[in-house]
Amino acid sequence: MLVRDGETVPGSLHARGALVARAGDRPHLARDPAGPVPELSGGDTVADAVERLRHKRASLALVRDVPGRLTGMVGLDDLLARLPHPAAS
Repeated sequence: MLVRDGETVPGSLHARGALVARAGDRPHLARDPAGPVPELSGGDTVADAVERLRHKRASLALVRDVPGRLTGMVGLDDLLARLPHPAAS
């Protein structure tokens, strides 16, 4: 899940992280256990995007256009499905 704070996206939160935070004794804001969200540009290749998400250990990334406007998000699973698969032998 993406966590928004007005016009900014301070992070993403996995459902497991939300459950762990809720199990504690004190109240938490959604952004407290959220991890950073990598950003991609529309011109990044699929391979570069996959590498960036793996390096950041993230499953979601934001996509921005050249002026920096948020245009969408993409998941690691969606990117991996776009990579060419070697022919089965």
